[in-house]
Amino acid sequence: MIDLDLLQTLWQERRRWILPLALLLVINLALIFFWTLPLRARIATVESQRARSLNQLEQRREELDQIRADIRKLVRVKDHSRTFYQQVLATKQARMTEMLGELESLAGDFNIPLESVVFSENEPREGRGLIHFTIKLPLTGDYNSLREFLARVENSSSFFIIDGIRLAESERSAGSNLNLAIELSTYFTQPAQEEGAT
Repeated sequence: MIDLDLLQTLWQERRRWILPLALLLVINLALIFFWTLPLRARIATVESQRARSLNQLEQRREELDQIRADIRKLVRVKDHSRTFYQQVLATKQARMTEMLGELESLAGDFNIPLESVVFSENEPREGRGLIHFTIKLPLTGDYNSLREFLARVENSSSFFIIDGIRLAESERSAGSNLNLAIELSTYFTQPAQEEGAT
């Protein structure tokens, strides 16, 4: 059994130490409940906001990288477009001699007199800066030679477009030859458009 006299004696002797320790314990508990716990909650909120901000920052960086990639693509497209307008289409004055030379060579290879070739220039479409040029020519030959002619036109460096192929109405040719009417077109840039494309 616990001796009450002993406890009372200890209380009397140690009372000056126990009261300050009890007071410190109460103050410590008050600090935990009123200072430390709210501070932890605020820290958790700040950490959560920081994580969201870092996530948003990463998303913005990815968007910025995508925008930069799109800009690089647009610059390449603009450069290719400029090259196409200046070198492939070019102006009528700059390209006509080469185009006619290639057409004459093709016509000669397939025995087509150039006098039978009809050239026509169409009005430029507004806002496009391109002149549409049409070439109509008759062609007679067997299937393989006609196919070869069309393949050479398609692979031409003069940028011909085959707009139409139709069987021509004429007297029957000898053997297995076909009479075709072929319509080609090409485009030229207008001089002002070429300068504007640079």
